[in-house]
Amino acid sequence: MFSLKKQSVAFVLNVSLVAVTTLVLLGFGVYNTMEMASKASADLDDLAAGVSGRLAKGLALPLWNMDEAQTRDVLLSEMADKRVLALAVREPDGKKIFASIDRDGGWKPRETKAAPDASHAIVVRAPIENKGKALGTVEVSITRRFLDAAVREAMLTSAVGVLVVDAAVVCILFFVLRQIVVRPVAAMQRFAKEVGEGNLSGQQTITGSFVGELGALKGHLEGMVCSLAALVDEARRKGEEATASAHAAEEARDAAEQARMRAVVAREEGMRQAAGALQEIVERLTTAAEEINQQVEEVSHGAAHQKERVQEAASAMEQMNSAVLDVARNAAGTSVQAEDTSKTAREGAHIVEKTIHAIATVRDHARRLQEDMNALGSRAEGIGRIIGVINDIADQTNLLALNAAIEAARAGEAGRGFAVVADEVRKLAEKTMGATKEVSLAISDIQAGTRQSLTATAAAAESVETATTLADQSGGLLKEILGLVGTTSDSIRTIAAAAEEQSATSELINSTVDDIHQVAEQTAAGMSQAALGLNELAEQTVELRRLVEELRGQGTDLPEPRRPSLVLSVA
Repeated sequence: MFSLKKQSVAFVLNVSLVAVTTLVLLGFGVYNTMEMASKASADLDDLAAGVSGRLAKGLALPLWNMDEAQTRDVLLSEMADKRVLALAVREPDGKKIFASIDRDGGWKPRETKAAPDASHAIVVRAPIENKGKALGTVEVSITRRFLDAAVREAMLTSAVGVLVVDAAVVCILFFVLRQIVVRPVAAMQRFAKEVGEGNLSGQQTITGSFVGELGALKGHLEGMVCSLAALVDEARRKGEEATASAHAAEEARDAAEQARMRAVVAREEGMRQAAGALQEIVERLTTAAEEINQQVEEVSHGAAHQKERVQEAASAMEQMNSAVLDVARNAAGTSVQAEDTSKTAREGAHIVEKTIHAIATVRDHARRLQEDMNALGSRAEGIGRIIGVINDIADQTNLLALNAAIEAARAGEAGRGFAVVADEVRKLAEKTMGATKEVSLAISDIQAGTRQSLTATAAAAESVETATTLADQSGGLLKEILGLVGTTSDSIRTIAAAAEEQSATSELINSTVDDIHQVAEQTAAGMSQAALGLNELAEQTVELRRLVEELRGQGTDLPEPRRPSLVLSVA
């Protein structure tokens, strides 16, 4: 079954324009033919009136004289015009024919007594009078034979002209529509098909010659595809940036984990080294203690008689020993605390610095993403406005097509072709409106997704700001840690004060020792050796206690070091 919907635009336009052209030309041909027939009929009427008038005057005398021969001569003179079919002269009663001439099959005049056949002729009657007396009636018959032939010839000429013009119009329209409409529309159709298949390359253009609205539509299509390609590339780039950021975060996390593992390994290695050093110190301490014990045994007999004075010195030594222990304890604790605090502060500062840098990078990415999402929303709104303009154009086209259909209906049969074209244009406009509505819905979905993305981006930005605040708080905590370091410095100053007390006590001991100097000469040599051993023992004891405290602070389960009984032996 034939359907216009299945035909191409060029075919529909060609058929419509040929139909309109044919109807117009046929209308002009019919009008011209009717005008010519009317004019020819008027000419025949004028001819009949002229012939009847001349005969009415020319036959007055022959009829008055009853001269048939002269009457025939007058009638034959008028028969020279081939348009005159028959002439008859009737007597006054109107029934009897006085003279009559018609034409034979060869269209030659002949005399007859019968009334002429005027069924297809123009008949005009005129009275014949002479001096007011009616002599008869002349009857003139003008044939329509030549008029009908001329009308048929004119109609044939018009038909041939219509066919020639239709052929010319078809050829011209086929060429023009093919160049101006069909090829551009086919190019845009191929372009739209490629775009629908996902080809959004920026170098793709619509080739061909475009005129007027088709050129504007071509530009809009190319611009729309470029905009879509830019949006897709921007979205792809943002996805790649997000992936790169995720990879960077993952690498940073791996680096932090590796650093932590290295710190654990270093800590274990340090603990092993400390344990080794402790073992060495213990051995040296044991050796020194044995030497001191031997020396003390050697001088014990010589020191018996100075027991009382030595007792005072022992009391002072106990005070000094207590102060020394306090100093050593405070120094060890303060040293460990200061070292741990400094190390923790440095690690915390390094981590916080990395954290702040990473958060700043994420915040910059979030801000750029938010700006890009805002730009995407603006572009989506711009596409929505373009779709609105296309929808308005389609609506106006629909109204124009409806008005054209109304005007074509008013024109009747002559406007039927225009009505068909207007109806097709209206259907195309309705399809365009439907397509634009679908595109508008898609754009609305894109805009809704863009708004959701904007909301998520804003939430991400808020999270980044929160992370920045937390990083600042971490910086504050580092300041507090540095305050702890200051506290450690105060502890060190306390140790210095204790050392000063130790110095004063030492002065008292020196005064007492001066009093017993004379008594202790015998034991000077042995006590010198004992002093050297005690000094080395004190240094090793302080080092041992510091290492023990450090190892205990790190959670290492080591045995309590053996304390040499130096003080007790001297006492």
